[in-house]
Parts: sequence; structure tokens; C-alpha cells
Amino acid sequence: MNASAPRLSSRYRRFVLPTSALLEAAAMLLAPMTVGAQDVPDFAADRIDRIVKQRMAEKGIPALSLGIVVGGEVVYERGFGRLGPGRSGDVDARSLYQIASISKMFTGIIANALIAEGVLDPEASITTYLRDVLQPDALRRLAPVRVRHLLNHTSGIPSRHCLIYSYVQRPRFAGYSEAQLIRDLDSVRLERTPGKHYEYSNSGYAVLGYICELAGRRSFRALVREHVTARYGLQRTTVTLESDGVDSIIESPPRSSEVVPWRMSFGKGTPASGVVSCVEDLTALMVAQLRAFRATAAGDAAESAPLVLTGSFADAGHGERYGYGIFEHAAPGSTRYSHSGSVDRFYSAYDFTPAKNLGVVLLAVDDDGFDVMELQKEIYAEVSGAEYEPGWRQSSLARRVFETALEAGGDAGVAKLRELRESRDYYLAPDEFRRAVTALITRGRTAAARQLDEMHDELYPATRRPLAHTLAFVALADGAEAARRCFAGQDGADQIEAAEYVLREDDLNRAAYAVLEQGKSELAIALFELNARAFPGAPNTYDSLGDAYRRAGDERSAARSYRTALALDPSSPTAKAALDQLRTTSVAAEATAEDSKDDRAMIRRTLQDYIEGSTRGEPERLRRAFHPDLNLYSVRDGAIHVWPGTEYITEAESGGPTGETGRILSIDFENDAAMAKVMISPPRGARPFLDFFMLLKVDGRWVIVHKLFTRRRA
Repeated sequence: MNASAPRLSSRYRRFVLPTSALLEAAAMLLAPMTVGAQDVPDFAADRIDRIVKQRMAEKGIPALSLGIVVGGEVVYERGFGRLGPGRSGDVDARSLYQIASISKMFTGIIANALIAEGVLDPEASITTYLRDVLQPDALRRLAPVRVRHLLNHTSGIPSRHCLIYSYVQRPRFAGYSEAQLIRDLDSVRLERTPGKHYEYSNSGYAVLGYICELAGRRSFRALVREHVTARYGLQRTTVTLESDGVDSIIESPPRSSEVVPWRMSFGKGTPASGVVSCVEDLTALMVAQLRAFRATAAGDAAESAPLVLTGSFADAGHGERYGYGIFEHAAPGSTRYSHSGSVDRFYSAYDFTPAKNLGVVLLAVDDDGFDVMELQKEIYAEVSGAEYEPGWRQSSLARRVFETALEAGGDAGVAKLRELRESRDYYLAPDEFRRAVTALITRGRTAAARQLDEMHDELYPATRRPLAHTLAFVALADGAEAARRCFAGQDGADQIEAAEYVLREDDLNRAAYAVLEQGKSELAIALFELNARAFPGAPNTYDSLGDAYRRAGDERSAARSYRTALALDPSSPTAKAALDQLRTTSVAAEATAEDSKDDRAMIRRTLQDYIEGSTRGEPERLRRAFHPDLNLYSVRDGAIHVWPGTEYITEAESGGPTGETGRILSIDFENDAAMAKVMISPPRGARPFLDFFMLLKVDGRWVIVHKLFTRRRA
């Protein structure tokens, strides 16, 4: 076992105290004054070393960094293990880790700072900040969600809704762009009434980070630097790992087919999970946070207010509340605050008690997060003088119920669910329960799946029922047309807007694949088509529809679906691979020719020529998109300003790539006339441009004949 030398101030090395001194020191820490160095015994560091090394050896934990704060000062920082397989160098307090959900605390600090500045209102609807980027239907659905609902996980936005957190197989190193986040927001359906019930949501914090960018008019990276790293002296924390930092980040042994963890990029998901940091930085932040909490308790909030994340709490159950990116564990005289996280074998824990003026930071990589979190609990108990109470390993009740229902039927599955529901040896996660129902459909146990699905309202009374399962059951029982009628509802209004149902893209995608696995291609295609109808901007819906068409032998329709998926997400590896396979026949070429007759697809290509021509400095694509007589119109100093299209193209030719990104927001057309709206986002979080186009179909080709543009409202 390799271990770096502990970073201990010389003040702590002079005193060798008996074992009982640790408990005495913990008691003294209850006083409001800062505890002196003489109250921290040297032997504690040695004992902690022994605990860590022993547990790492027993559990096979390959790398770990640990920091301890006592008396409001950092008294211990140390690393254990190696940086990674085949790499030289030992782990230390400056070794970098992905800190997973502790990132939410950073986002809470940023939100608090923006609230203090008056640019973010916790009581405002999130649509106040999203009104210029979302479609009208999405704005209507999201209007009840307030900013504080995002902060304390009561928004009703499903945790796995955003692509970066969904079950869709997509390498995380592909990132998660602004366009993808907006597309996901356009299609989101709330699972719960906002503000009523707590449910942890990674997607909600991704949205919160984006709103902070819009309100603060800066990128999330700039906000982290301004409000956290620069303000509190964090030297190595970042949201984007630079090339010179790669050698310092811990690299756990990759599983058989997974990407190497440090290559991951969360993009717009960073506010929820993607910050990279180290123990040295996090203990520095904890020192400042302890000082802020204690000052606030003494009636002096002052400059440290952003670090006190207690603006609005939601009851998280089990004696816990969730505030602005942090959990509160109430106890008389010693309320504790914490956050932990895990992502792709990185585990993190951040835990402090202001009244005792102490805390622990632990970062690790391992196959088993339970072992890491138990070690953190043991160390915290050792430091605080509390009694360590070992936890117990819980098993998935959803898996146990699935196995029972698969073997003995739905009645047995329901009985097993009722029997073990209150057992402390099992946990029942909503997403896992849904997947168990879908897995039963896949295995042909539709009746058992229906019985378990009917338990939903009893298990999760505050959550709307998944429409995906109902559509699958109806399709299997009564056919594709019956499923379409169910989707539309008796009055013609889509059931996806009904109060009792919620439809998630990944739910229906899995349900459709389950039906496909039963060999019922026609029914599966109908379900995939309904998913594409419900989520027209989601590339995965078309990719999956293409798979179903291929299984049914309709390669022409499959090629068309894959092309649509690529148009929505040009980086999609699965759609590209599928089309490459189809190109061995004439099907793809035929589909391309047929697709060229589709007006919406042609308009989209024209707009894409405009977006890429202007952002990449490709004048020929602009000439292809524009009618020769086009002018650009805007308001400047209260008067109409006219900009000839020929001058605009000339500037694009001489300017080169701009670093901007573009997204098509809407298209509406009739016969040979069309209107469209495009958003062009400058780099570094500047306010985007909104372009309004008029297009005409001339000689079988759509061209832009008129453009109005403005900046998005501040």
C-alpha cells in the first residue's frame, strides 16, 4: 500500500496525548470559539492511517484521498494508493477526482451568490429565464416550477430525463451540449406537482446550472471560477480537465467496454455531476464553509452568505432535509451537513458539523461504493468522537420481485413485494421498479408485468403513472390502432398531457423494445412511432424506430429514420453505423432521394447551411441558403437597420470560424412559404442571437428571402 506523507502543521506534532484526549477535544469543539492546535492529538492521525490502510486492504479499494478539518483548521490531508493501472505516481491530497454529486453544492453556492446579487430570484418561475429558448408548450408545462424547486429537488423533473443521465447508451465523452439540454427541456413532462414532494433529480440540477448561466450571463465555468474557486482559494478545481491535468486525475481500472473515466465530459450536465476537484481544495472550501455557518449562527452572515446553503429546505425523509445543494441531518446541538456522490466508480463524501467545527472529505475510486461510504462514516465517527454504527448492504427489491414474478407469476411477485417492502435489507428505487416491469414484458410475462404496474399508485402515490407501460399492454392486448387511440385519449387530446400519466422517452423506448423482443414488429413500430411523435426532437426515438424497421425488413423506412436521427444529432455513432451497413444496398440512396422531396427536411438543410456557414466561416453554404436579394433587418438605436446579405457573406468569408453554435428552434410551412426561428449562441455565455427567417420554395429548392434578428433578453 502506497501512501503519501501526511500534511500536518508543525503545531500538531509537539503534543502526544492519551487516547481519552480525542473525546475531550470533541467536547471542547462544541464551544463557539475556535479550538486551539493543542486540542488535536497526534495519535489520531496514526490511528486514521491504520484504519484507512486496513479497510483498503480488506475491501480492495485501489485509491483514496482523505482530508480532515478540526477546530476550523485542516489537520490532515493524505492520499493512499496509485494514480492508476500502469501509471507512475502515488495518490496525494492534490490528486484529482470527479466529485460527482458534490458538484451540486458548487451549483448551490453559485445560485446563492446570484440571488444575493439580485439577478436570480428563487421564487421566480424557471420560464422567466428560459422563455427565449423553449417552445411554447414546454413553457406552459414548466411554468409552475420555481427556481427554489430546482435547488431543493421538488421540481418534478425526472432525474433521468436529460440525455446525459438517461439509460440511452451514449458515451459520456461525447458531452452534453446546450442544444441537447434545450431539446430535452422542450420534451420534459413533470412526474410530480412542483413544490410538493422531494425527489432527487440530476436533470433538475443540470437545468439549474443552465439557468444560472443565463441569469449570470456567464458560462458555468466562469461562474465556478468567480464565485467558488477564486473566492475561496481553490487552485485545482475545474469543470473542464485540461490536457496538463490528465496525469493528476485518478484513473480506476476500466470495465470491459467502458470509456476511461477521465475522458468523460458532462457538458451542460456538469452542474449536477461533472466538477473535478481534490481533497486539498475541498478541505479549504470546508474551512470557509464552517466559518460561514458558525458566523451565521452567531448572527453575522456578511460575506460568507453564499456558503450557507439553507435558503429553502425540502423534507427528504429519514430525518433529512435538502437545501441549496446540501443535505441537513438534524440533531440537538450538532446539526450535520453533507453531500456524497458516485459516478462511474468515482465516489465522494463531504461531511461537516458547524457546532463542532469539524468535518471530513473523502474521495475514492472503487468497484463498490458501499465500502467507501462505510469507511467515510467510520472516519467521521473517529474524528468527532461519536460511536461508529456499521451500515448494512441493501439489495434491490425490484430485482427480487422481478425474479419471483418471472419464476412464479404476478401474484407471487406482488406477494413478495408486500412481504419485503418494509425490510431494511432492501431498497425500492422507482426507476428500477419500472425497468423490472419492462423486463417482464420482454420475457413475455405480460400478465405479471401488468399486475406489478398496477401497484404503482400504492408504491408512489405522489408520482404520475408511466403511460409507456399502459401503451405496451394495450398494444399487446388489442393491437396497434388501440394503442394509438389510447395515446390520443377519448377526446383527441394526447394522454401525455393527462394529469394521471407521465410519458418519458426512455420508458416508452424500453417498452417498445420489450414488445419487439417478443417478435411483434408491427406493434413495436407503432410504439416507437408514438415515441417519435411525443419527442420529435429526440434523436434516439428515430434511431430506435430505425432498428424496428430493420427487424421488420423495411430497410427503406429504416434508412429514413436513421437519417432523421443523424440530422438531430450528427455525432450519433449508432445511426452512422446502421446507415453504413445499409449503404451496401441501394436502400440508403433511394431513401435519400425520397427524403429530398420532404419539405421539412429540405427546410432544415437550408437552415443548417445557414448555421454552419455563418459559425464556421463557410460562405458557399451561406450563398446556397440565401436568396441573392436577401437583406438582414434589426433595430439599432431605436431605428431599423438594414444589412445587405452580400456584405454579411463577405464578412463570413473573411472572419473564419466564430466558436458559436446554432440550433433550429421552430419551423412552420404551408405550400411554398415557410417561417423559421434559429438561435445562435456565442461562446463564453454571452447572450444568444435569435434569427427569424422567411423562406420560399423556388425551383424546387427552399431559400431564405428575409431575416430579422435580435439579442435574447437579459
